[in-house]
Amino acid sequence: MPLIHITDPHFNFMSQAKLDLHALRVASEVRRTGAKVVITGDIAEGGSLESCMRAWLRVVPDTYFVLGNHDYYGAHIAEVHRAAKQFPGYLDPLAPVKLSDTECLVGVGGWYDFRHGMNERTGIRMADWTEIRDFDALPHAIYSVCRAFAEASAQAATIKLRAAAKSGFQHIYLAPHVPPFATAAWHNDAKSDDAWLPVMTNKALG
Repeated sequence: MPLIHITDPHFNFMSQAKLDLHALRVASEVRRTGAKVVITGDIAEGGSLESCMRAWLRVVPDTYFVLGNHDYYGAHIAEVHRAAKQFPGYLDPLAPVKLSDTECLVGVGGWYDFRHGMNERTGIRMADWTEIRDFDALPHAIYSVCRAFAEASAQAATIKLRAAAKSGFQHIYLAPHVPPFATAAWHNDAKSDDAWLPVMTNKALG
């Protein structure tokens, strides 16, 4: 089963015409190949996620997705999860999605955990910590909270992968938002350096 992988599209920064154009191009490829589409987060922001997903799904209905950190901007994490759950392709709460008799897809949103690169010594400060409302009351616990989020996603992935293996699937595709390995983390068209790796990877998931 071919998969079309899209990540960090940030649809909220696109005009409706540009979003529709991208969706039409992907829909054409889906018709040509019979592929499924998976979007691995940073789709929009809290206030625009629903409208952007509806616009995309009108054109590309056979789409699965997980959330990224930017999807929570301007909102509480639980609110955004509730909004995402109304769409049938939301992978986070789902059991393995059968793609073929031998293949399945599972997904987790995930988080970065400051365990690669410079760790907590990085000078990078993420906008997440001011834009996501859950962080308002946690100014002195950023690192521990991020690690807890990352570990929770790793635990969820473990459960899902084991369930998929027990179901007899030979090929299991895991769709996370945050890369699990330093070699998979890219930023500005290059591999993330030691300063960016702490906020670009989830070592617990790896």
